[in-house]
Amino acid sequence: MALGLDPYAVLGLPRDATAAQIAQARRRLSRQYHPDVNSAPDAAARFDEIQRAFSLLSEPAARAEYDRASGRPGAARAARESGAGTGPAHGIAVQPASVDFGHLGPSRPAADATVTVSWTGVRPSRITGDQGTEWWTTVGSAVSASSSVVLFHLRARAPAGLPAGQRHGQFTVTLDGTQVTVPLTAEFSSVVPPTVPDAVRHVRHTSWVDWLIVTAFVVIVLVTLALH
Repeated sequence: MALGLDPYAVLGLPRDATAAQIAQARRRLSRQYHPDVNSAPDAAARFDEIQRAFSLLSEPAARAEYDRASGRPGAARAARESGAGTGPAHGIAVQPASVDFGHLGPSRPAADATVTVSWTGVRPSRITGDQGTEWWTTVGSAVSASSSVVLFHLRARAPAGLPAGQRHGQFTVTLDGTQVTVPLTAEFSSVVPPTVPDAVRHVRHTSWVDWLIVTAFVVIVLVTLALH
């Protein structure tokens, strides 16, 4: 995000926006300005601004510091009303910001990725992640007992009958009442049934004809011997 750019303006939010409104705005704008679906020259820059704005506003301490520095304490009131900054989901960070599984097809039927979510403050009492959709799924997760980190193992796979093309999705992690999302992307190619070359079909046809000729010749020889 460019220096001096207002994160609230980037996400189109009021200064007392809740954590849920911030997450919703980020999801909506990420889908709109993702470079893979938006060909506008400034789409990549807008997408990056959206992620940076979300990172700042989704962390209560950083948001409160920004509001104090800008002289607009909107987040302080929102934090008090929602309990942010005192609850277990304080200072959440997610890596990577987005996942591109790359190209999937017959030569590369699946791809894996790991999403790391960390937090500061009290440990969340409940941590959940999306199970997946038709083309990606969560295959495992692990919560560190000695640090404030949870890992999610994601796998993208092309199911039978899925049309070729690019797919977009999002993986959402919920820590108590706070959500963080990671945009997902993959490119799929269709499985084309193998074709039989003309030369092979000709060889098969020729072999069948040769067999028929040989069989007829043997029959004629046997009939001739029987008559004599």
